[in-house]
Order: sequence, then structure tokens, then C-alpha cells
Amino acid sequence: MPEPTVAGPRSKKAISVVATAFSRLGWLFILILAAVPRLTSLNRFLIVDEPGRWEWAKQFFIALVSGNPAGTMIHGYPGVLPDWLSSAWIGLNALWRSWQQGEWLGQTGLHVMLHEWNRVPQHLADQRWGVVVGNTLLVLVAYLLIRRAFGSKIALVSGVLIALDPFYLTDSRINRAEGLTAGVVFASLLLFVLYVREGKWRWLLLSGLVAGLACLAKIQAFVIWPILGLIALIYWLTATDAGAPWQRVRHWAVAMAVWSLALILTFWVAWPAMWVMPGDTLQMVYDYVAEQSGAKGVNLFFLGRVIRDQDPGPLFYPVAFLLRVSPLVLLGLVSAGWAWWRQRDRSQRRYVREWVTGPSGLWVVTAFALLYPAVMTLGSHKQDRYLMTIFPMASLLAATGLLWLWERIWHKSRVPEFRLQAAGLGGLLLVQLLVTAPFHPYYYPYFNPLVGNGRTAPGLIRIGWGEGLDQVADYLNRLPNRERLVVASRFPRHLVGYQGQVVPLDAGGEWTQADYVVFYIHQVQRQQDPGPGEIRWLQRYRPEHMVRLGGIEYAWVYENPITVPADPQVSQQADQLQFFGYVWEEAEPALRLVWLNEQTLPDRQMKARLGNDQITTPWLTCEPAPGFANAAQTSGEVVESWCSLTDLPSLPSGLYHVEVGVAQDKGEVVVLPFPQGRASASVGLDGALVHLPLAEALEALGRAALPGKAVSSEAVYGDQVRLVGYRILPPQPHPGDTVRADLYWQALKSMETDYGVFVHLLTNDETRVAAADVRHPTSQWTIGDVQPQRYQLALPTDISAPSVLRMDVGLQDETLHLLRPTTLEGKPLPWTVARLKITPEVWPDTDGITPVPATFDADSGSIGLAGYRLIPSCARPGDTLTLTLYWQPQATPGEDYTVFVQLVNPQDQVVAQGDGPPRGGAYPTSWWAPGETIADTHLIPLSPDLPPGDYRLITGLYRLADGTRLPAQAEAALGADALLLAELEVGSP
Repeated sequence: MPEPTVAGPRSKKAISVVATAFSRLGWLFILILAAVPRLTSLNRFLIVDEPGRWEWAKQFFIALVSGNPAGTMIHGYPGVLPDWLSSAWIGLNALWRSWQQGEWLGQTGLHVMLHEWNRVPQHLADQRWGVVVGNTLLVLVAYLLIRRAFGSKIALVSGVLIALDPFYLTDSRINRAEGLTAGVVFASLLLFVLYVREGKWRWLLLSGLVAGLACLAKIQAFVIWPILGLIALIYWLTATDAGAPWQRVRHWAVAMAVWSLALILTFWVAWPAMWVMPGDTLQMVYDYVAEQSGAKGVNLFFLGRVIRDQDPGPLFYPVAFLLRVSPLVLLGLVSAGWAWWRQRDRSQRRYVREWVTGPSGLWVVTAFALLYPAVMTLGSHKQDRYLMTIFPMASLLAATGLLWLWERIWHKSRVPEFRLQAAGLGGLLLVQLLVTAPFHPYYYPYFNPLVGNGRTAPGLIRIGWGEGLDQVADYLNRLPNRERLVVASRFPRHLVGYQGQVVPLDAGGEWTQADYVVFYIHQVQRQQDPGPGEIRWLQRYRPEHMVRLGGIEYAWVYENPITVPADPQVSQQADQLQFFGYVWEEAEPALRLVWLNEQTLPDRQMKARLGNDQITTPWLTCEPAPGFANAAQTSGEVVESWCSLTDLPSLPSGLYHVEVGVAQDKGEVVVLPFPQGRASASVGLDGALVHLPLAEALEALGRAALPGKAVSSEAVYGDQVRLVGYRILPPQPHPGDTVRADLYWQALKSMETDYGVFVHLLTNDETRVAAADVRHPTSQWTIGDVQPQRYQLALPTDISAPSVLRMDVGLQDETLHLLRPTTLEGKPLPWTVARLKITPEVWPDTDGITPVPATFDADSGSIGLAGYRLIPSCARPGDTLTLTLYWQPQATPGEDYTVFVQLVNPQDQVVAQGDGPPRGGAYPTSWWAPGETIADTHLIPLSPDLPPGDYRLITGLYRLADGTRLPAQAEAALGADALLLAELEVGSP
């Protein structure tokens, strides 16, 4: 067997140079390792707490720039450190924009920038960057402090573990305080270790200062005060070289007083609200702590059961730690414990004293890592993320164990030390990357593979903070007609990027009208919203789509099985049942009524029948569908009741509504209010009974309710209200008349707002001549019912006639937010619903005009010209001629024409003109009718440089779109398409 190769002098020198360079640049390696997973892919998912945290950050920043310290008193959380980091990031961006624009951005510009950053996911990274950069730098700070306190080997190993710890990465990438709290508490602890080791007061002061920042990040960091005080007391009591016991206690008291003063001053100085309102600010913090320490409001999933308003017990944090710790850290901790056990002196226990009083300082980290979960266990509100504070400490302790284990394994190896260390570091990095990298950018689904990974975690602890809902949004955006879809989700704001409508999935029942229902993992775990019964019912169906992260089923997308939804807040019997709607079984035909059983009544019978204004069928008895017999006997369960329609008597063709009722003890049937089903079935000429979709049913109801002389409309406002039609009386009012506009509204959805309706009459130049603004109780309107509403519009006596007015109709809420009109398919419509013809009491006569009998051939009939008036009859350069033409249509033209009026010289060159639509566009030709005489005035300005002489005044009609002139029939016709009105002499100026 050949001897192992020994490195020569040059090789050793090269290795030494590399080792020295790596030792000096280790900070850069750790910084890159921390930055890459933290600062990439930040625009994906939105965590449930983040919208609130971003609002805090904006409020904090606005308070700072406006010089309002009291405005920073936002929450007892208190979240001040992340607010400072976010404010710094916002400020840097404001300076950058100011530099680009060449002037300070100003209050308006800041408002615009913050409003722009509200958009998610486009600017989700901007909302996070300040906090995430802070978390990244804290990893570097931890590495530098560990290297000073424990050496480069431990610093490098622990730096890799901390930078790539999958659980620590979860909240290090978002705008939340747990990651910051963990990093800052760890930095404070390491600074205290340096004080213990070196005895320099600066480290103690810095430790207290950083602890104050930790308390400003999240108030739970205040536990560092009693824990570190206890650790320091143990240290000085066991430090036999520090003098007599009373001297040690005095030293401890002085040190903790200095440390505490630094903490208090930092807390005071760094929170502007403390400058002006210290009492109120501290009271707010106290109230928050009192609320979080009690059991009220606890809503957890732990060890397979839902825990509400009680403490989950002392096992919570040990279980959470085992589930969240990485295999390498767990191996390192076991190795460190085994090393301590093997190296202790069994007879005199000297190793214990060295561990406590010795120079290493690891005992401080160990003690804190054990005491912190113990103190946190005293509170009832527990989350696995609250344990994140000890994870950097666990990585440090694990690093010592891994190094000890590595040395034990390879201590007999003849491989050069540098190569051995490089191999160990490379293996460490590779294993940690294999554990962590597959989860990027979703680190929340990580669970310790040594305890079952994602296979066991969903049955043990709450999972899900919003990750995965972005993938649900991606799926929904791929569906056809996504803009028109309605999706129900417990987290509507977290379907980031979804382009359709989202409604809340809660006990309010609006979800019954959704096209799709989204369940999220911790909603299912905790049986939350809309309720356990509803969740169990929908889980009977197969989801259309499922999102998996890390092997865990995170979200389920169900197509809503309810064919015709009800409103559970209306369609109910108080404390007995809520009716959700029904499923139409086309093949049978049959109905499956879906309802929530709120009271155990074993003999309850659901009923259904069909009817209209002419006929009503007998009530049908509906029995629980297969698999729902137990649910019908159990309060809180959703039941499907089967109603066969095959036994119905023969029905004449027509439209029928479905009624649903509940049989009472005396045989009476109480009808459940069910507006959506009033027109949901029809019988064809062949006698076949078919389901009529809701949109078609509502449209049929609207047509049936519209009076015969009304004009139908297709305008829909905000997907909530449809204008079924309108009627205007009188049809051709005169100036000074009052116009009565009858509008017929139909509610398409339940509304919470009482909308105002405006009806405006406008001229072609946008002048409003009459208006009616009325607020209606739309929140009380029943879906499907048609609401006739009358609006009175008084016309001015001096309004121009004849003319055509636009009638614009719209809806707006109390904030004057407009609901824009669209078609049912969502295509935009103009505000104009109708046009109204205003006619004069007496049409103008033609006495005294210059007769020029002529006709112009239009497509749908001829347009006559009786004559004209011209003022002045003798013109000079610079004058303006006023020409009034008197048109007499012989039929209503099929389109709008434009009038040309031109002054031409003997060479047929146009020297002046006054083209334009008749009456300036106020009365287009398509509105003209036989028997009318339309006085149409045009102004013809003459140039001051116009040479004196004889000119011809001509006129005619043409299509504006292509310039085609209408043929002219007259004795004075000038060619085929122009009429000679007059020979005009232009005199000298």
C-alpha cells in the first residue's frame, strides 16, 4: 500500500495563502450565503400579517417626515425597528426619485410613491426590502461577533448554519418582526459574551443598546431582561476570583444597571412616541402584553386537535423545535451534549464549573437557549415562529458539536489540515444546501425530515401563513373568463395577482354565490370559516386543483357545486337552519337542497315546489341524500336533501320559480326567502323541465316586469345593478316642460351600500341643462325584483330647440365613487342611456327668406332646402357673414350629414367657408322628421386680405366620414352636388 502523499513546501505555502485569504474574506462568503436566499424572489407570496405591517411602516414614515412623534404610537407590538428599516428604505427611494427629478419629491410625490408601492405583487419586494436587508446584515453581524468570541472555525460553521437555516429563512424574507427579533437578541447575547470574556464595558453597553432594539422589534424580546439578569447573577456568584459574595452581587447589580440603562435609553430614544407620550405609549405596550399572555383569543392546531381560548401546554415548544430544526443542527446539538458528557469530571464536577465560569462563554448561549422557551411557555399565545429567537443560538452550539465530531472522526487522518477543513466545510455547505435550497422561495413548508418532514407535520402543528395562495392565483388566472369569475377565500388579499373578483369565505355566506371556493391548510386544520360543517361538506367533493409545497397539500380549489345560491343571512330560520342553495340534477331531474343544520331536530323535513303567477305545484318532500342521514341529525353539519321532480304533474310551458320550505309540527310549511331562485326553471314546449341559469332567469324576470312601452337596456353597474329599461314622457318635450324619466332597476347581487342615482340631461357641448340625483335603499333591494323609479327633470325655458339631449345615468356611493356601466359580459358602455328630442312649440316660418327651392338626395329620402337669410347682403373684407339655411326634410335621414357653406371666386377657388353639422351639432340630421323646418345658422368669416370683387355663395350636404356630397336637385344647382345660393359682391375695405 503506497504511502500518502505529503504536500511539499510550495504546496504548503499556497495552501497557507488560500487559508489566510479565506479567513479574511469569510465575512464576504457568509454575506453572500445569507443574501442570495433572502433577497431573491421577494414578489411571490404575501404573508397574512404583512399588509398590516406595511400599513404600520407607512404610518410611521409619514409621522417622521411630518414631524409628528405622537404618530409613531401605532401598536403595542411595537414593530418600531422594522418600521425604522422600512422608513429608511422608503427615504432612500424618495431621495433617488428626487435626484432624478432634480428637486425634492415633496409630500404629494411621497404620497404617490407610497400609493404605488401598495400594489401587490408588483411592489411586494419594495414593501419588504428594508426589513430583509436588515435581516441579511444581522447574519453578517452574528458571524463577526462569533469569530471574535469563539474563533474563525466556529464562526464559519455556525455562519453557514445560520445563513441557510430553513426555519430562520422563513421570516427573514418578509416584513415581519420575528426574524429581526431573533437576529438582534442573538447579537445582544454575543455582545454580553464578549463582555464576560474580555471584561470591557463597551461590550456591555452595546449589548444593552441592541437589547433595546430587540424590544422595539417585538415586545416578547423583553424576556431577555430577566433571563440575562439570571445568567449574569449565576456568573458572578460562581466567579470565585471576583471577591467576596457581597462584592460579586454588587458587581452584578452595577453591570445589570448599566445594561438596563442602555436598554431603556435605546427604547426611549428610538421610539419618537416616547418623547411626547411616554405614559400612553407604555400603557399601549402593557395592554398588548396582557392580552397576549392570557388564554383569550388563542386559536391553535396542535397535536391533531384545535385549541381555542386555552394554553396548548408545555409540549408545544419542544415539539415545534423538533419539527423546525434542521438535521445538521440537531446532529450538532446531540454531538455537543455527548461531548460535554464525555469530557466532564465525574468525581469533582470541575467541568461543570468551567462550563459556567470558564472563558468560552458557551454556557451563556446554552442557558439562554434553554431558559427562553421555558419563559415563553408561560404565555398562552404560542406560535412556532416565537421560537425562532433561539435558532441562531442553536446553530452556534451545533457548530461546536459538529466541529468536535469532525475532529473525532478524522483525528487519525494524515490528510493536511487545510484540505480536511475544506472538505468538512464543503460537506457542511452541500448538506445544508440540499436541505434548504429545494424549498426556495417557500421555506415555510420545511419540516425536519428526521421526524417525518411534511408527512407528519400537518397532523401536529399549524401550517400556512399565505405561501401557496399565489400559486392558487396563478391557476385561477389561467381559467377562461377569469375577470368574470367570483372566488371565495378566507384570505382574499393574499391571492396575489388574481385578476377576478374575490369575496370573503366566512360565516356571512357570500361564498355561496362564488364560482370557486378556496380552502387553505390552516383554515382546514383549525376548522375556521365558514365553519367546520361547511368545510367537511365541501371536502366530500373532489377539488379541481390542489397546491402542494414541500410535499404538503397547502390549498384546494373547488368549483362551487351549488347551482343556484341563496343568501344564508336571509334564507334561514333563526337558530334552526341556514339555506345555502340547491344543486340542479339535470339527468333526473331533481334538486339537492344544501342547508346548514343548526339544531338537532330528528323529524325536520325540507320541502320544494315550482310555481308562477298561474300555477303552483304541491309541496315535494325532500329526504336526506345518501351519506347525509347523520348530518341531518347533527347540529353544525351541512345537509344535502334530495327532491325528485319526476313526480311533478305535467306543467304548461313557461317560466317557473323554485320555492323551498321547512315543514312544521302541524304540517304547515314555512317558506324560506330565496330571491335567487324565483325564475330558475322553465318548461319547454315538449314538457321537459330544465334549469334556467341565474343570469337568464334574472333577464327573463326583467323582461317580464318591463312595461310594454318602455325601452329595454343592457347597462349593468358594478356587476350589482342592471338598468332593465326606461320610459321618457313626453317623448318630444318642449322648452320649459318637465321630463319624466321612469327607470327600471334590477338588483343582480345583495348590496351593502345604498347607492345614489344621477340622471343628467346634457347638450352636445356637455352643458348640463337638467338633473335629478336620488339616493335609493339599494341595500334592501331583493335580487331579481325590478324596482321602477321615477325622476323629474325640468327643462329651461330658454333651451335651444330643436335639439337632441343626452340622458346620462349612473350610480355612485357615499364617497362619490362611480359604478361604471358595462354589458353583462363586462364590456364598457357609455354613460348615455338615451337621447331626447326637444322640439319648439312652433317651428320657424319661411316668410321673408330668399327662396332657393332645392332637394338633396339622401339614402332614405330627400332633404329639402326652402331658402336662406344672409346678413349682411353686401360684404367687405374682414366681415363675418351670417347665413341661415331653412331645411325641410321629406323623410327622416338614415345618418348624420354635415353642411358645407363656401364662398368661391371666379376661378372656383374656396376663399371662405363655414362648414359644420346642422345647428352646430345640436340637432343632427338623423333626428329630422317630415313637416319640420330647421333653421340652421352658419358663420362665414372673410379674410381682411380678401380682394374686392364678385363671388358665389354655395352650399350642400356631405358625409363627414368620406367627404361624399349628396346629389343636388335644383334650378340653381352648381354641378351635381352643390347649390348656388347667391352672387355676392365684396366691396373695398
